Formats: sequence, C-alpha cells, structure tokens
Amino acid sequence: MAGRPKLPKIDDLPIDLTDQMVRFCHEYLIDNKYNATKAAIRAGYSPKTAKQAGSRLLKHPGVRDLIDKLEADRLGRLSITADRIRNELAMIGFSRMDSFVEVKNNRLKFKDFDKISKLDLAAVAEISQKSGNVSERSIKLHGKVAALELMAKIEKMLTEKVEITNPPKIVDDV
Repeated sequence: MAGRPKLPKIDDLPIDLTDQMVRFCHEYLIDNKYNATKAAIRAGYSPKTAKQAGSRLLKHPGVRDLIDKLEADRLGRLSITADRIRNELAMIGFSRMDSFVEVKNNRLKFKDFDKISKLDLAAVAEISQKSGNVSERSIKLHGKVAALELMAKIEKMLTEKVEITNPPKIVDDV
C-alpha cells in the first residue's frame, strides 16, 4: 500500500501479536486522529465489532508497546522534541512587530526581509501584498497570547486544577 509505514522487523515485535494486530497499530497512528474503530476496520476487523475490537486492542500490553514504539520512531524521524516545541513557541510568543517594520517620519516602512532572521520569520503567519495605485502590504504574526499560554501550561506555570499534596486531617471531637 502506498503511503503506509514499513512494518518493523519481526524480531522487534512482541511475540503474542498477530499480523492483524500489527496492522492495527500502524493504522491507529496513520491519520493522527487516534481512532481505534477506524483503525480496526482498516486492519481487517469486522465493521460490526470494530469498536469493541479497537477498545480491546488498545488495552493489550503488546499492542500498547508497539504503538508507543512506532510513535517514538515517528517523532524521532521528524526530530520532534520537547525543546523544539518550546523553542518554536518562544519564537512566536516573544516576537516583536518592530522586527519587521519601522516608523520613519511618521510613516510605516517594512524592513528588508532578506535581513530579518529566520528566528523572527518563524513568528510570521501571513504576508500579503496588493498592488494598484498605492501598494498595500500586510504582515500577520502568529498569536502571541496563545503561544505564551501554551508555554506557560507546558512549564506548569498555569494550572487547571489545584493539587493538594498534604491534605489536612479532619478530627471529629464529638
């Protein structure tokens, strides 16, 4: 099948996995939606029982191990690391419009894009230019607030829940 990942060597697979279980693991990761029912159907399980089969397969230790291995292999190939994600978010979150434009004589002027660093350009979401009697240019940066919020969550600076590490003892003196 075109576009399908190569199966790992049989030596690398848990002994108790069938070919169909291995195919399920690959299909589960294929479209990044992690839909066990669709993966089970594509792996050859009956559409009538695919929901139950997918749920059962995800609880199987060998299947979980293979899915984890395949996911780690994919992230490694793409060089996706926590540091890269943090760095990319930082480039967006700490971007400044004055890296791209300057004000001279009360007029806004775009800087020469050849002189803007690649790090600064990572924050750019969109550049557009319309021509006519007056040339119109615009630049749009990725959302700073969203990037900063996500960085703060990753770094556990913002919490959704309050964690109580040492709950108080309640004593009933009645």
